[in-house]
Amino acid sequence: MTIIRPEPRVAIPATTLLRPGLGQRLLAIAVPFLLAVGLPNEWFFNRELGDTRSGGGLTLVALVALTGMAWAILLPRLEISLRAIRLEPLIPLFVGGALLSTFWSGRPSATLQASVELVLVLLLAWWAVAVFDLDEILLYTSLALAAVSAISLAFVVALPQFGVSSGGWTGLAGNRNGLGRLAVLTVLHSLLAMQIYPRFRTAWLASAALGGLLVFGSTSKTSLLGLGGIVACVAIARAFRSRKTLFGAVGVSLVTTVGSIVGFATANLGFITTWLDRDVTFSGRTVLWRSSFGAFLERPFFGWGWEGFWHGYFSPAHDVLLENTWGPPHSHNALLEYGITLGIPGALVGGAILWRAVLRSTRVIAIDHSPAALFPFTIGVFAFVFSMTEFGVISRTVFFYCLIIATLSAERILKTATSPSRPLAVPNSPR
Repeated sequence: MTIIRPEPRVAIPATTLLRPGLGQRLLAIAVPFLLAVGLPNEWFFNRELGDTRSGGGLTLVALVALTGMAWAILLPRLEISLRAIRLEPLIPLFVGGALLSTFWSGRPSATLQASVELVLVLLLAWWAVAVFDLDEILLYTSLALAAVSAISLAFVVALPQFGVSSGGWTGLAGNRNGLGRLAVLTVLHSLLAMQIYPRFRTAWLASAALGGLLVFGSTSKTSLLGLGGIVACVAIARAFRSRKTLFGAVGVSLVTTVGSIVGFATANLGFITTWLDRDVTFSGRTVLWRSSFGAFLERPFFGWGWEGFWHGYFSPAHDVLLENTWGPPHSHNALLEYGITLGIPGALVGGAILWRAVLRSTRVIAIDHSPAALFPFTIGVFAFVFSMTEFGVISRTVFFYCLIIATLSAERILKTATSPSRPLAVPNSPR
């Protein structure tokens, strides 16, 4: 008779003494949805005519309202919230630096609004970790992303003037790369949710397939390559999770993935550029990186302020935009962007957040073989990969929300594993 041994699992304790009700569960779906695509009044504008998004102020008001509702239940249990906050001090340090940069920003009003939005995302992620189990957070975020993907496809099919650009599908994201990244996140969440909630396997497979369709429809080569690389890294990590060579396997796969994407980005090989339909500078990225680094050297210690640099030709980005006439919205590299906006301290702290996220999540999958334990690793790799040739994930987006949750959850799992006799809090309910 064959005895099937269950996979080892470290208990992931909840951090609240109160059982979340229906209102908070709906809130847990509304938060990532709003962070992903904003309010409906931001979905309708004609990109071909060069219109810009409106309603950003209303979205900020909505975020403030959601944060107020979320934290209303935590204030009587402030000590529980503080436990979640202490799990990763580098993230509030980075957000605090962004807020402080308002005083020397090239655009103080833009920096203040953008940094306040970072604070709100941080508070909402702290609330989610303090109230829900990791399985539940993944479920609610997956539902929100599936809804975003479905509405995006509806825009592509029924409202192409809003959901399609000359280069590919844009959906609700505003541009092809934005839709590609959202679709990649949808695929990853759906695949993980399918393992945690196998009863609805068909629905999760449909959500993953929809996300994959949007990745292809967006024609974002970075997203397509990123999706393949992330899935490969997760598969390798699962295969080696019980072996002593886990860290080496993860390191090799991560370096290979990132190296491949950077190689594609710099496009050193002619046949690669032909397949990618890009020139030898990957649509000007290498020139952009060089000129952006020059901007960083102008203010290497404090930077130009969080989101205080890229504001058109009459902004500190004037010289960079003159050299890059295709109008880049950012430097297309996370560490470089952090250096431009927050100087050397910002680049160091931002890089440390990414590195610690990957390293910590690798330790988690070595001790916990549950499907949910793959979530921190998946998001860590996602953040690392999309920091190479894109802005990164630290912004008022669902990506930053997921990174914070993944980071805090991973640290909580590790603390529980090392101190099983001293749980961080009383669990929601028996699992």
